[in-house]
Amino acid sequence: MPEPSRRITLVVGLAVWDPDREMVGVVHRLYGNLVCLIRPTGHTWNARPIRVRPATDRERQQLRALAELHRKRGAGGRS
Repeated sequence: MPEPSRRITLVVGLAVWDPDREMVGVVHRLYGNLVCLIRPTGHTWNARPIRVRPATDRERQQLRALAELHRKRGAGGRS
């Protein structure tokens, strides 16, 4: 069974890991008992704040790499 997450202060722009989706995302919006997360591709989903944790350095690097790949592909690149 996964270890329960500790309560953290969530702010818009914070990179977090969502174990339920097994994805890292950025806090896009906070409302009620949910937090809306977004990926660099524009994909959004809702998560329970108690379940997410701050992203590690490696997970933040993954987000940056995904953003760069998405930017290149959007500009017509095929990398």
